[in-house]
Parts: sequence; C-alpha cells; structure tokens
Amino acid sequence: MSTAKKFLTTFINKNPRNLEVTKVQRRPTGWDFEKKKDKKNFYYKATLATFKNHIDAYITHFENGVVLTASTREPLISQQLHSPVDVSAAYNIGRVLADRCSQSGILWCIPATDGEEVERSERKKAFYGALKAGGIKLEEPESIEHSHENDPNFTWKRFTIKHTREDKLDENPLIRK
Repeated sequence: MSTAKKFLTTFINKNPRNLEVTKVQRRPTGWDFEKKKDKKNFYYKATLATFKNHIDAYITHFENGVVLTASTREPLISQQLHSPVDVSAAYNIGRVLADRCSQSGILWCIPATDGEEVERSERKKAFYGALKAGGIKLEEPESIEHSHENDPNFTWKRFTIKHTREDKLDENPLIRK
C-alpha cells in the first residue's frame, strides 16, 4: 500500500519578527532633514523612566509600541530592593528587562538617550550596563540592501549615476546673479 505525500506549494510565515531577525526588513528611515534621525528610526528602543517613587523601563517596537516592561512597582521586584529609586534599583530593573528580552527573542535595541546623557546619569549608566551584561546589544545591525539578489520580484538593477560636466561645475554659467 503506497501513500502519496502532498507538499505545500506556498509557505505562509506566521512569525511576524522573521524579517527583522534575518535583516531583510528595513526599519523606517524617515526624512533626511530630521533632527536626531538615527534615534527616531529603530526596531527596538530601551527607555528608562525615573519618577519620584519608582523606576519604569520598557522596550518599544517601532510598529507595535511598548512590548516589554519592568518596574519597581511590581511586588516581586520591590520586595527585593532596598530603595525603589536608587542606582541599584536601576541596575536590577536592567537585569530583569534583559532577561525578559532574551526570553522573548529580542537580541538588540538602541538606547533612548544619547551617550552624553547616559554618562551624566548614574542610574542610566547602571541600567544600560545591566542590559549589556544581560546579553542585549545596544546597537542595531544594518539591514540587507533590497536588490534583485534577495527578492525575485525585484526586476531592475540600480542605475549608476554618471555625472556630466554641468553637474560638476560649482557655479552654473547659465544662471546669472
């Protein structure tokens, strides 16, 4: 008795993060004239928010918003802390968030603040240090350029621009001031 096996002719990917992890999906680039364009364009961004009585940390996805959080208001975390707002609390929140990121498959994110602000704040330095110690890279990888080599529907090749003499002139003689 022989049984014929059928194979799927089309494959439906049900993992929404697959293109991000394989670096095929490009993150939104925005406009070239935006201020701090590299901080506004990201896959994941790690933010530390300090308040009077607690510290919150969260990971933000560029499409879905906040995907992971950790806070000193959580009872299991606050029971283990001496103070919910000091440097050790920020470090421990970073450890918890790094663990939650690694469990959910997030391997990289960018800091929400620039390097100068991190150097001035002991809490932020401890938080991002704990993320780094937890195995989270604080930089995002470059995406693969969209071309005919990785997309069969991409039918044209990029045209190289060859400049003419008029393009190379500093001042166009046809334009009078």
